[in-house]
Amino acid sequence: MVDARLIYRIFMKRPLSIFVMTIMSMISFYMISNELMESISNKVYTQRIHNMFSINESRVGLIKMTDDVESGNIDIKKVKQDFEKSEYIKGIGFNSSDYIYEGINAEVYFIDESMLASYNISVENELKENMLKDTEYIPVVVGYNLRNRFNIGDVIDSSIGNKYRVYGYLAKDDAMYHEQKLFGGWTNSDLYNLDDSFVAIVDNVEDFRFFNWYYINFYVDEGDFNLAKEEILKIAENDNINIQVINRGEEILEAQEDNNILHSPNLYILIVVLLVNIITITIMTITYVMIEKRQYGILSICTYSRRKISFLIIKQNAIIVYLAAIIAWAINQKLYNGSIIIKLADYPSNLPYKITLYSTMIILPLVLFLIASLIIVISSMIPVILINRYKIPELIHSNN
Repeated sequence: MVDARLIYRIFMKRPLSIFVMTIMSMISFYMISNELMESISNKVYTQRIHNMFSINESRVGLIKMTDDVESGNIDIKKVKQDFEKSEYIKGIGFNSSDYIYEGINAEVYFIDESMLASYNISVENELKENMLKDTEYIPVVVGYNLRNRFNIGDVIDSSIGNKYRVYGYLAKDDAMYHEQKLFGGWTNSDLYNLDDSFVAIVDNVEDFRFFNWYYINFYVDEGDFNLAKEEILKIAENDNINIQVINRGEEILEAQEDNNILHSPNLYILIVVLLVNIITITIMTITYVMIEKRQYGILSICTYSRRKISFLIIKQNAIIVYLAAIIAWAINQKLYNGSIIIKLADYPSNLPYKITLYSTMIILPLVLFLIASLIIVISSMIPVILINRYKIPELIHSNN
């Protein structure tokens, strides 16, 4: 309480310098938080992408048809069968989806059973085999959040006339990757987190009416991707079709490289602004400490130890810097996200909410706290060393 009153009096003696230090710190923290927000969000996003795979992403590939498949000139089912003959491909299949409106409005994702091992989906082999034996209904497993609404054996109708039978439940945070780009497009608004969805595991997705003809997923053993790619391209050339073969691991690495803050054109500006802020706070603190040497000498006589005086100087800078960091973070939150405290209701789906929650409400404040702490330590170090070099009589008899 005594320290608080002392700090208040000290601040009232130098309001202009306190104002300048606070504004300088706010500007630097605003610029830092603005740049870090994008970088941290991308890192969190990438981590969520990792969660869609159960195997190394470098083993997973995407075949993208660049010809007009819908014209009927290409037998896409035969194309898949030709690719499937490759000795390097361990799983291959299309994706499809359907909707269930039975009071829940949930999506059903169709996947080929040969691709199941590549998705982060908790379905044991025994359960999968039982599902594949069903010839009357389409077998599904239910997302974690829907487990209390459906019992095993329940039959559910879909929007396009499909009938599904429930065989089991997924684990929390199970997820699957999309057949298109991992970064951008639909993935920005849908994590493909399966907590509120159904998954239908079937022998061949192409046996059903609707599936995406333009994308074929596949995976290989570790180290075999390039060999598989060469073989796939040769098959495509023999079938006279044009395709692109994308490595999911390379896609993720490329996104990480593009979003690396070290490659940001603003990095050097941020460093300069941060250094100017540190130098400004340090010089102003030194100036005030030198002016008020006698005041610190009196405090030393009044039972204030050198250590306590040092902490008093540090506390002054800490109040200024931490306050500036909080204000800058709050302004950035308001301008960037529309509100300081984010809510799930303000976001179209789970993915952007989780990315924003983790990056701007947890990770960014922690990073700003660490940067602010570093600024406080550096800017207080020289003033503390200087004041401790003086003996009490020298401080008391100072002309200032």
